[in-house]
Amino acid sequence: MKTRLMALMVCLILLTCAFGASAEKEPLTVTYLSCWSGSSANFPEDVTGNASAQLIRDKFGIELTMSDNGGNQTEVGYLNMMFAADNVPDAVNAPYWGAEPGGEGAILINGAIEGMVKDISPYLDQFPNIKALYETEGMLSASVMKNLIHNEKYPEGAIYFIPNDVDANADEYRSVYGDTLYARADVLEAVGIKAEEVRTIDDLVNLLETIRDSGLTDWNGAAIIPLGTGHDGWRNANIYNWLRGNNISNWRRLEDGTVTYYLFTDYVENRINLMRRLLSEGLMDVECLTQTDEVAQAKVLQGSYGVISVDANAVTNVFYYDNGIVNSHPEARWVPLGLTNLDGNNCVDVYQKGYSGGGVTFFRADIEENKLLALLSLIDWMCSDEGAAFNSYGVEGVTFEYDEQHRPVLLSDVQAKIDEDSKVRYNYGIKQFNAFNIYSKDNTRWPRSREEMTAKEAAYQDMCDFFRPRAEVSGMSVEELLSGWEGYDELNDNLATLDVGTMIQRAYYFETDEEVAKMIDDLRAKAIGFGIEDAMKYIQENLTDDYVF
Repeated sequence: MKTRLMALMVCLILLTCAFGASAEKEPLTVTYLSCWSGSSANFPEDVTGNASAQLIRDKFGIELTMSDNGGNQTEVGYLNMMFAADNVPDAVNAPYWGAEPGGEGAILINGAIEGMVKDISPYLDQFPNIKALYETEGMLSASVMKNLIHNEKYPEGAIYFIPNDVDANADEYRSVYGDTLYARADVLEAVGIKAEEVRTIDDLVNLLETIRDSGLTDWNGAAIIPLGTGHDGWRNANIYNWLRGNNISNWRRLEDGTVTYYLFTDYVENRINLMRRLLSEGLMDVECLTQTDEVAQAKVLQGSYGVISVDANAVTNVFYYDNGIVNSHPEARWVPLGLTNLDGNNCVDVYQKGYSGGGVTFFRADIEENKLLALLSLIDWMCSDEGAAFNSYGVEGVTFEYDEQHRPVLLSDVQAKIDEDSKVRYNYGIKQFNAFNIYSKDNTRWPRSREEMTAKEAAYQDMCDFFRPRAEVSGMSVEELLSGWEGYDELNDNLATLDVGTMIQRAYYFETDEEVAKMIDDLRAKAIGFGIEDAMKYIQENLTDDYVF
């Protein structure tokens, strides 16, 4: 009897072990691409073993392998290569800044049209938080809805892209890019010019000349370069876009009501002449338009630039707090200059109502069903308060706790480590899954006073306040109107062959005015040959108050 009982117990133990082994499923490996230059710098050191990754593995059964576009390839170049090779990872997050030919958005849309992106519309009824993004009025701009979400070339009802970090905050917390020129406070003090006094292009040139001639040196003893940018000339448009107004398209309406294309305005000559002057007279870093992210970071870290053309996040976080300058040279904080565009806007950013651009997430067309459902479940959960707290603060009890007002706050020891080394935040997996986060509304969910913020957070919010309220335009771009013209696609395809942006940038280095004039004349002649005047006429004849320039 005892022998039988022992045998039965052994069988039960073996069955239990066998069942347990089969019940423990291996996580689904999801290949993920962050198609943003340099974004791997914010990947955790341990992508799968950090606390946040473990929570997602336990909750949704998925494990990410993460890569970016390599840093030496532009987002446009990488997306073109990826789709051409039909080598789309399971999940991708990439920039969408509109549907203009040759840009990231046009490449993404074409990838969907060509059948390389997964249609998620059949699944949306299972995920109400995701579905609400497309059904809530004003959440996505009219242009995004028309071009990216419900493009007329998609199969009927198909939806391919999930915008992320959609600003759903109250007005006083709305996000801003803060695209302008920023000067170092210590440099301004040394040359005796106040930031708010630099309001025009002439004022800017005077400031840069004063810095050039001042004899100021960087922290290694080399002469300070008056003006620089981020990697690959990132945000160099902040230098010359003061020459235009609050435009959201490449079309212009002149004072007499005539419609024209920007290539046929003096903006082009003025932009080229300004940049030629800055580059040829020692007022701007001649390497910055092609430098890598590592080189740009190194120049800022050694105090090479007196003025920089980036955004609010870069000057408060990346180029001050995150790189340690706040500790080594606290006097070298960045302050926005007082520049205004032709419509009086104090930054070059102009916003459409609703999400008009940023990151978008999508999936490869033949992604396995179980992976897709797990990822959509993750995205839907990230819309909840619990998911939002996870995205911004990590794992409760490991990196954060809730205060008496049920607001998430980082644990004091975690905050201390992050203050010492900002990379620690990413190593905990905080924001590791941000590509799967739809809404940005932490400030509305859990409002905090400046006194309750870290110095870094408060500095960033103070900087953003400088650019609030945002300059917003209602209505759709005239580009949407023109898309109804029968020659629209052919014109855009032809204009893309001109590669106007690259040609204009080449002209920055031309030695003579005659070379510049010839290039512009050639571009204009080719555009006329492509039928640009017919496009102008179509807009003129069909323009209504629903459209803006």
